[in-house]
Amino acid sequence: MKNFFPKIEKLKKQNEETAYDDIVSWFFNQKEGFELLDDVRDKDYKNMLDAISPLDDLLGKYQPNLTKADSYFVKEFVLWALAEFKQLSKHRFSEGIHFKDPYGSFISGI
Repeated sequence: MKNFFPKIEKLKKQNEETAYDDIVSWFFNQKEGFELLDDVRDKDYKNMLDAISPLDDLLGKYQPNLTKADSYFVKEFVLWALAEFKQLSKHRFSEGIHFKDPYGSFISGI
């Protein structure tokens, strides 16, 4: 991913902006997180990923020649990468994967 997108840092300085901030902010603003279901139809899967508009911005900036068909794989790949680098939380449940801002539930509980 390093050749295709900027490096994802686990730690960053407080005022330092990254290419992924808008995506993480999108998840922070989702009260219930984002569920990517296993048995969803292809059209619905694409609509779900298209709802995360900052992903389109990221792909447009760093992978402008990516085909629309390939973009869905890359969008999901970016979500998994952000979860691996602790920018998003990822939980498996019986029907799919739940992505969420890792601190959103903590802050909403205060």
